Amino acid sequence: MKPLKSILTASLLCFTLAAQAQDGMQAPPAQERIAARMDRMASQLEIKPSQQGAWDEYARAVESLAQNRPKKPGENADAVEIARFRAQMARMAADKLGKIEKATEKLRSVLDEKQREVLDRMARNSMQRPARGMRQNEGGGQRR
Repeated sequence: MKPLKSILTASLLCFTLAAQAQDGMQAPPAQERIAARMDRMASQLEIKPSQQGAWDEYARAVESLAQNRPKKPGENADAVEIARFRAQMARMAADKLGKIEKATEKLRSVLDEKQREVLDRMARNSMQRPARGMRQNEGGGQRR
């Protein structure tokens, strides 16, 4: 299991370094958080070599959440630009989450019973934490 964990860690590090090289600067924090999460998940799930393909597909799908995000409207954007941006973000999120759903289903099908329990528990625990930017009054606007 030790070599597999090393390979996973190295591949996630390569992903982060590739993103840094592409942008010519540090990788965005979202990519770093996702890479760290994928590393923890792989370790907890104890992915076997026969499960590696499904894991890689799942990890790519999750990592895609932090990729190709449209540029936020400027500070002086009008309401239409902001609405258009939000709609575009929602469409992109729906597409990416659909891919994660399919990859999760494929991954879960190759896991043994103990691994499925771990994956299910991780998914349930992630539902209990509010998403970044979704906490009360974060992200602007007044709440009445």
